[in-house]
Amino acid sequence: MCPLTVKLKLFRSYCICMYDVALWSSSTVAMYTKLSSCYTNCMNTFFGYCKYRRPSVTLMPLELRLSSFNTLIHNTRLSFKSSAL
Repeated sequence: MCPLTVKLKLFRSYCICMYDVALWSSSTVAMYTKLSSCYTNCMNTFFGYCKYRRPSVTLMPLELRLSSFNTLIHNTRLSFKSSAL
């Protein structure tokens, strides 16, 4: 029942924090697929998207101005590599 701005702040603070994702070297494609699915389901639930009107997985983050799961992982790894230099 709170405004979208508050929900976005909470989601960015608690759901997007992928601590040490850049160091996950032994992860599999199946694991990333499951995590991506969980990320999308959390967005659906948290922002109240209706199950009957399934939102597009690519349009939903754009509407909310959030990163997709793949972008989030890529940016985290890139940030880690640039800070290590």
